[in-house]
Amino acid sequence: MSQERNPQGIRIPPTGLNTTRRHRTFDERLVVRFPALSQLAGAFVFRLPMRSRLRRRLLRRRIAQAASAVNRRDFDLLLTGFDPEFDWHIAAGAGAVPELVGHHHGHAAYLEVWRHMLEPFDDLTAEPEELIDAGHRLFSVTRMSGHGTGSGAPVSQRLFQVLTLRRGLVVKEEDFASREEAFEAAGLSE
Repeated sequence: MSQERNPQGIRIPPTGLNTTRRHRTFDERLVVRFPALSQLAGAFVFRLPMRSRLRRRLLRRRIAQAASAVNRRDFDLLLTGFDPEFDWHIAAGAGAVPELVGHHHGHAAYLEVWRHMLEPFDDLTAEPEELIDAGHRLFSVTRMSGHGTGSGAPVSQRLFQVLTLRRGLVVKEEDFASREEAFEAAGLSE
């Protein structure tokens, strides 16, 4: 797949997303039972033209489903969208505890990182704030909020992510401390 540079990308407004669903939808239950459906759906979405209204709607829905799955700790559903050998890179200062900085490979590592991230919080939630479709990459800004387990102190931080997709699955996730770093990694410009 070519590594073309897309200076703008297509902005997809994440307003009005339902990220608080407490149960899986019918299609989510199907995807967990038959994970290959997630890959087929993802491959279909990324074959559509970037300016396609259907592509934007389907990406908004997938982002809402992912945030909702994070918020209810439904990692079985989340993993259906990730290649089994995917690479998760967490940059220094990206909001993670220092021992999580670096590369993590595969589903088991994904679950372990989430376990470490959730440990210090009673109610960590994800709320998408921005999404830019840059072809085979997605740029995302997500607000992570919660309260400390011991102190109850409120915490809120933006997470800047670049997701690289191939054959309908995330093959690489990069978390950055700043928008500028993430934009550069995604091949975007302001």
